[in-house]
Amino acid sequence: MKKLILFISLCVFAILEVNAQAAWIEPGPTTDVRAMCRIYVDLSKVTNTSLAGLTGPFYIWTWNPRELPANDVNVNGTGSQPWKNSNDNLKLTADPTKGPKVYYYEMIPTDFYGVSQGDVYSKGISFLVKPKDGGGYGAPDLKTEDLNIKVLAPIERDTIYTLPKCAYTDEIVTVMYNNPIERNVAMRNLDANDCYLYAKLTLSDTTFVEKASFFDVGTNPSLKMTKITEGLFTGQFKLTMIPREFFAIPAGKTIVSAQFIVRRQNYNGGIDRSVGNNDPKYFECK
Repeated sequence: MKKLILFISLCVFAILEVNAQAAWIEPGPTTDVRAMCRIYVDLSKVTNTSLAGLTGPFYIWTWNPRELPANDVNVNGTGSQPWKNSNDNLKLTADPTKGPKVYYYEMIPTDFYGVSQGDVYSKGISFLVKPKDGGGYGAPDLKTEDLNIKVLAPIERDTIYTLPKCAYTDEIVTVMYNNPIERNVAMRNLDANDCYLYAKLTLSDTTFVEKASFFDVGTNPSLKMTKITEGLFTGQFKLTMIPREFFAIPAGKTIVSAQFIVRRQNYNGGIDRSVGNNDPKYFECK
């Protein structure tokens, strides 16, 4: 049943759920991780109470999308007992405008962790908060529970696009068709039963895979897109899948890029297909 939950719903409602969370990222819920952003934590909403009564300063201790090595300027802790000596570079800043126990750390995630944007979007940002001396070594640990922020890539609403933007071979992805802005005016206002998706995927070994050839798409019910009739995406069409399962992609291979074309069920020539933004969409973001 979990596989039936649409990623699109997460994108629409994620911003509504932020206030209930102990940790979040701003700007959000979609974030350009190559730009400056803030990692926020509300210590009044964490479940581990070992920091109760402490007034700070507090420090971030982070390991995802990459734990930094001992020689890095932003390593979590220093010395022979790093848990007892958090790096001063990782000190959190209070933000009383958001609450009496709200703190943030400012970073450019790709620069801070030394990873690709795809690593941040696929792994998220994992961390905990502690005082400079976190105890340990026989004494009780002073820390929050482990916190993870799922980071969503900014959506590019071309005529055809994916949610999330950085889609992955083994994860849920929704292919979106923004029918109201289709440049082929003859394709606009499609009937709910007349929108089919052609996809040609380039795999990591340079081979290609299709669910059906372009001319056979209209005879394959699994390629029929669903029209959205309410909410933020009204008038658009969607098709949700786990690509490896949907296209029967062999183990060990991943999708590099995908060419998407939308067409009517009955195809009688160029007037019956999309013409806007058909450039390849890159899956495994680098």
